[in-house]
Amino acid sequence: MKNNKKGFIVPALLVTIALLVVGGGVYVYKNKKTETPTVTNTEVQQSNQAQETNKQTAPVTTQQKTSNKIYKHASGLYTISHPSNWIISETREGVVFSDLGKIEPIGYTQNYTDLDHKFGIYLVDKDPAIEAKSMAEYLGRPYVEEKVIISGINAKRIIYKETKAKSDSYVIPLINNKFIVISVVAKDGSDEWLSQGYKVSQTMTIDQSKIETAGNQKEKAQEDLALRNLIATTRPSAEMYRDFHPNYVGFCSTKEEPTHRTLEEIKVKLGNQPFRCSDGDSYAVSAKLFSGEYFCADSTNFSGVISSLHTSSTCK
Repeated sequence: MKNNKKGFIVPALLVTIALLVVGGGVYVYKNKKTETPTVTNTEVQQSNQAQETNKQTAPVTTQQKTSNKIYKHASGLYTISHPSNWIISETREGVVFSDLGKIEPIGYTQNYTDLDHKFGIYLVDKDPAIEAKSMAEYLGRPYVEEKVIISGINAKRIIYKETKAKSDSYVIPLINNKFIVISVVAKDGSDEWLSQGYKVSQTMTIDQSKIETAGNQKEKAQEDLALRNLIATTRPSAEMYRDFHPNYVGFCSTKEEPTHRTLEEIKVKLGNQPFRCSDGDSYAVSAKLFSGEYFCADSTNFSGVISSLHTSSTCK
């Protein structure tokens, strides 16, 4: 019985080896009935040793590495090398990378989802480790902090584990009381994602002379968000105006509240940035944001980015 098993395993292993060698560009044929091999081959010798010990050898796979891309922050504050299959989302707080792994619903609705794997980079004005430690003590949870070096700077890693979710945060102190925070979150508890996050963090290079520029960009991003919200809220203001008028005529120049206050606040925040308001049977308000994008809202219930300032009484 033992010889039968061995006889079955030998050809199977030889077929596997042949296929793998062909994949590498060289074909090797070996007849198992030949008692004395005429060709010396390291791979064949290794497979024979595995047969003698009745162990299955691990398959030899073609090496396939995911290529990397370089992400450079718009301010030039830092660059980082990340796998090319990571998806990038820039937000007003920072930049978030993800491998778009499993997406889970949060709360009681299927419409609000979050990514299992996230790698975020943020510029902040205070050390978040202080608050994290205080919160851990308040909640009675363990607080683990380790020393690491990122871009030649003495930083610290904060390790947090729940029943399933795990996260590592890297706090990098900069000059001028600024900090870069790298947050690696694995909602599904993936140690592989956390490990990959650490490796990517080690590729970061930082140019601290760009801190002021990066800070200004962050402030502009926050101003853009406020402008988007204000422009979007002209919709309810316009409908309130129309409730007391035949149409939207006079909406852009009205002194009635809250419409007048909303439009004036938009103008003040924009400063010299281009702005346009049109009214009539319909209305539209658009502006050029500090990011260079154009944002518009109108009476068709549209609110979003357009290619330029609107040219009629609707955004498009």
